Amino acid sequence: MKFNWGWGIFIVLILFVLFIGNLVYKSSQVKVELVSDDYYEKEIRYQEQIERENNSLSLKHDISIIQNPDFVEIVYPSDFEAEYISGNIQFFKPDDAASDFSLDVRASELNRQIINTRAFKSGRWELKINWTYRNTDYYKSEKILL
Repeated sequence: MKFNWGWGIFIVLILFVLFIGNLVYKSSQVKVELVSDDYYEKEIRYQEQIERENNSLSLKHDISIIQNPDFVEIVYPSDFEAEYISGNIQFFKPDDAASDFSLDVRASELNRQIINTRAFKSGRWELKINWTYRNTDYYKSEKILL
């Protein structure tokens, strides 16, 4: 059997088919997670979110987030009374939906909340704080790296 251009084309075609087959197999093994399971309902309520963000922008002193290796400290505005601050803090891990969780806002007398992060998976997190002070809703979002 003699090697000529016909066999060359045949070998290239076989290699191409093997490459495409391998590519299809590998891409079917990649896990794709939605950002949120209820994304449609959240889209409908997006105007409320815009209003919360605008309320936060109008504050004299916004929430500040202080990140340390072992904890995250959330400092609420000093001119607010701690007993009227309520809400929800969501820790969102973009690459692992199973790690997402949320906490209640619990401001101390000094308008601070400390969250221990030693047990968290390392990597990029997004901190989303929906909070209310005297019937006015606010929102703060910040990306952190643990």
